Amino acid sequence: MQKFTNMGLRILAICGTIALAIATVLNIIIGTHFVGSLLYPYTETITPLLNGFCTVLGFISIFRPNNKYIFPTILVIEAVYNVICGFEVLGIFLYSFCMLLLFSRGYFRTHTKIKLLCISILWLLVLTTLFSFCWNDFVFAVGVSLFAAASYFALYSILYDQLNFLLSNVTMPSDKTGIALPQKGSVLNLKILNLTKRQTACIHYTMNTDKSYKKIADELFISESAIKKDMQDLFHLFGVKNREMLRLLLLQYKIEI
Repeated sequence: MQKFTNMGLRILAICGTIALAIATVLNIIIGTHFVGSLLYPYTETITPLLNGFCTVLGFISIFRPNNKYIFPTILVIEAVYNVICGFEVLGIFLYSFCMLLLFSRGYFRTHTKIKLLCISILWLLVLTTLFSFCWNDFVFAVGVSLFAAASYFALYSILYDQLNFLLSNVTMPSDKTGIALPQKGSVLNLKILNLTKRQTACIHYTMNTDKSYKKIADELFISESAIKKDMQDLFHLFGVKNREMLRLLLLQYKIEI
């Protein structure tokens, strides 16, 4: 599954880099004349530099498709700049896609409300720059932003429910668990399981990454043997044999930390 995800992200990186490279070349050859932009007349210089910078980031992401920072950085930069220059529809598309990507990669699994509030306030502040064109543009952009966000969230919800449906057919040895698990598809609060902070971190790494025990240990500044012991304790607690079985089991629930 992780290999398939990486392949999809790499294809996205290649196509995105090509598009950014073309935009950069056209900016240099044809020039940019965003008269209504807050940055005019400096857009002639800023636009090719910014697109060129994002092109470099896109090229790096081809070789590091699983990096969780590169894609959002490119999308946010391009989204904000396009809105400032008056291309609000393109900016809304890029920003909404960025949110969908973050949702899909588990960014909003913790502190969901706070994160959603922050990104919404940030985007509204960005859209206020449209007042330099016309207040109608601002109102229209807010409406389109709401529709785009709702559309992507609906798509995410549909795919999420389909995934849960498929996972519900996976038979796990729940009778051998050391705890009473709730009904599949319901909320599983990790706090009531009295897990240690390290065990909770191990669950996060298991569900959201494919990092080795060595890499997890390095990031948590502990020994690899300590991670292995924590994972073995989790296997025994949930009645599974390995990380993949643990991941499949936990994906059948809405995890709260």
